[in-house]
Amino acid sequence: MSVTATVDPTIATVLHLSWTTPTAVAQSVSFGEGDVYDRVVTEASASTTHAVSLTGLHADTDVHYQVDAAGSSEDRGDAVARTGALPRDLHTFEVVSPMTNANLGPYVVTSLLTYVDETSTVLVVDASGAVVWYWRVTGGIDSVRPTRDGTGVVFVVDHSADRTQNTLDRVWFDGRATETPAPWAHHDVAEVSDGLWVVPVSTFLTIDSENVAGDQFVEIDADGFGRVIWDAFDALTVVRNNGWTSGIIPGAEDWTHTNGLAYDPVADTIVASLYFPEEVVKVERATGATDWVLGGTDNTFTFPNGAQFGPQHAPELTASGLRLFDNYDMSGSRVVELALDESALTATQTWSWGPTTPLWTPILGDVHRYDDGSALSAWGLTGDVLAVDGAGGSAGEWLAGAGDVVGQVSDLAAFR
Repeated sequence: MSVTATVDPTIATVLHLSWTTPTAVAQSVSFGEGDVYDRVVTEASASTTHAVSLTGLHADTDVHYQVDAAGSSEDRGDAVARTGALPRDLHTFEVVSPMTNANLGPYVVTSLLTYVDETSTVLVVDASGAVVWYWRVTGGIDSVRPTRDGTGVVFVVDHSADRTQNTLDRVWFDGRATETPAPWAHHDVAEVSDGLWVVPVSTFLTIDSENVAGDQFVEIDADGFGRVIWDAFDALTVVRNNGWTSGIIPGAEDWTHTNGLAYDPVADTIVASLYFPEEVVKVERATGATDWVLGGTDNTFTFPNGAQFGPQHAPELTASGLRLFDNYDMSGSRVVELALDESALTATQTWSWGPTTPLWTPILGDVHRYDDGSALSAWGLTGDVLAVDGAGGSAGEWLAGAGDVVGQVSDLAAFR
């Protein structure tokens, strides 16, 4: 059997294999780095022409692979192909200390935005900080989300300062990609179902002779924008805030600045962080009703222990309520959890953490926490990715290069 192995022209850590068989059959490929076959990819259907992609590999590494007929123990022999070299200008992390948190993926997905050359990189790294997959774009990526089926990532790209050229990009780990026009979409994306997403989209209204930008939450698929779910101008009180002087949107006052979304598939609701109003809103996707507002002018909660927050990023749903990255102030940012009683409308802080040496980022930031109390977090402008153990001690740290801003971080259990 003659198998052709080629390195993907865009992603040096992806190998493509192709071969033919005289009869239609579904086959599997066992592969691994070195001579250990610790991974398998299996074709979904029978064919005489075969093509599979090997992903999750290190650069400049020999990969051993073996093609086996489905259901057969026949030895097909060992073959070796070598992955390519990482681009020399690829922005990566310095490993200050390897991630030792047992909860980790074993892979971590994150984005690096480089203001110096206006490029962004989606990185998948292993616990040692080594790059096993990457994707580079011209433009800004604030947040990157693994797709729920584990086959790739999705993100919004800022192609221009006025956001009119923005796109929603979906990239599969095998190197396939789609780019859907999404003018005025920004920051984040939440997956509703395979191929259906929700994004925040800036809209504009003249108020007291000022051009004010507020957000809608809009469904989008491969064909483009669809139904408008929610409109901030209809649901919230427009109040002057720091967005009036931010200059982020040319020619407009940036009022809501939605910077993070979380979707609950069971309740079919969207929770979103609005940066400048320092509010978090919960919206019913089917009806567009606003269930509640946490913080800010439109707040519907009381805080029994007085622990409020804001401005904030990256809302994440928990069993008892909500987890946030609290940008806080120049004394240092923090990560925080709030228990929400939606009947009594109380918000009680149950956990807060920040590094011993304070880090402050006015932009971005993300946190995930595990059942044992440990956490994985990204610290935006500082370029730090931190893992902490359940007692709040260090469980690993990476640091991006000068000029790099780190976006969200997510676990990835395996490549598919």
